[in-house]
Amino acid sequence: MAFPCLYQAWRDVRRGKRRRPDVAAFELEQDRYLVRLADQLQDDHYRHGPYRLMTIQDPKPRLIARASVRDRVVHMACYRALGPFFNRKLIDDTYACLPGRGSHRAVLRFREFQTRYPWLLHLDLRGYYARIDHAILLDLLLPFLRDDRWAPFLREILASGAAFYRQPRVQQFFGLEGSHLSKEVPWGLPIGNLTSQWWGNFYLNGLDHFIKRDLGCQGYLRYMDDFVLFAEARSTLADWRNELRQWLWRERGLQFHEERAHVRPSHQRHTFLGYRVHPSGIDLGKKAVRRFRKRGRRLRSMSQAQQNRSLVSTAGAWLF
Repeated sequence: MAFPCLYQAWRDVRRGKRRRPDVAAFELEQDRYLVRLADQLQDDHYRHGPYRLMTIQDPKPRLIARASVRDRVVHMACYRALGPFFNRKLIDDTYACLPGRGSHRAVLRFREFQTRYPWLLHLDLRGYYARIDHAILLDLLLPFLRDDRWAPFLREILASGAAFYRQPRVQQFFGLEGSHLSKEVPWGLPIGNLTSQWWGNFYLNGLDHFIKRDLGCQGYLRYMDDFVLFAEARSTLADWRNELRQWLWRERGLQFHEERAHVRPSHQRHTFLGYRVHPSGIDLGKKAVRRFRKRGRRLRSMSQAQQNRSLVSTAGAWLF
């Protein structure tokens, strides 16, 4: 991984974040840090550093793993070199963490299917990032690498994720104590890494093709581990639910939330990606309203210019 590759990755990492202390400190000696990092990668001496843990309310607690700037540069370099190739393998109706295919487009596609089909099945997976099997993921990724020199970097980033999930605090947070995931085995992608978003998306690419090709479902979309199937008959979706339960466990070691896995009439109001979607329109969901109220309380301590920037940012995230 040469210096020019790392420099472009560094420019992407620092974009919009130059005022953050860790980014500003790295920028002060960016050439020295990047040259050293290039040498470590070239000589196979690069080792991923530890993560800084942060808990946020979204509105439920979420544990975020924040990698160092140095490691985020490596993540970005890997994604810049390999991500676009892997993204081309995805179906058109996969939307998470893809250029031009974000949550707004997914919600609009949901509403399109909602007006076309009378029934839907909305599924989401249990503890998705914590339960991603590294052996399965590598079996999916490595055959597509055109240059084997990238493989050690991917393995090193994955190993940092396994170490992250072995920490007692992390296992307690995700309820992994005593499970097979708590042992010395390579599982889990840290929430917060760019590579986790990329790999988490690709990990379910086989599911997408199974649903479209083998089940024959034409009304289908997925946003990471949140996916919806539409059909003409309720019984069809009930049968597909059984097929999906078996495929997910057999092929990926995953399970969906059974208590939420109900077939429902499409014409009803449904919550999807923070929006309440119905055939006649799209409204903000309860979580988005709570976030706005919380942000409104913070606005009182800001200057007028800061308030304006915050409101413009919020409106831009909501408007279609």
